Amino acid sequence: MPFPEIFSRFAIAAVLTTCFCVPLGLALLRVTGVPPTYPPLLPQQILSGTVGGALLVSLGYWLLCALFPDKRTRHAVFLSLAVILCLTSFQLAARLSYTQSPRFAGVTLAAQIGQCVLHTLVVFLSVICFLTDDSAWG
Repeated sequence: MPFPEIFSRFAIAAVLTTCFCVPLGLALLRVTGVPPTYPPLLPQQILSGTVGGALLVSLGYWLLCALFPDKRTRHAVFLSLAVILCLTSFQLAARLSYTQSPRFAGVTLAAQIGQCVLHTLVVFLSVICFLTDDSAWG
């Protein structure tokens, strides 16, 4: 897949995930019982997570394009890695249960579940951008 197409899919994934995750993060900030300054649900951290997540998905797909010329194999490996890495990312939210940092004081189970939902959205929406048919991208 040529670089301009990978870049356009990255840009669409970044915008799409940001449009979904920032409002959801603000809603989670209100309903989960965490302090209003709780870092993982603030817009700037969510923005860095959505753009960074889309970038990692893009780099991963670019690398898989180089390793697996067969599209079906590439997509199967890509989807498998996406599920595994998404589940692995849940440890970021889980570790807040036992951190001693005052920045994360007031963490609730609802906030941790919300963070996992945000991680899942970033991975799911970004992966969709790369698994769509190549002919639809011009």
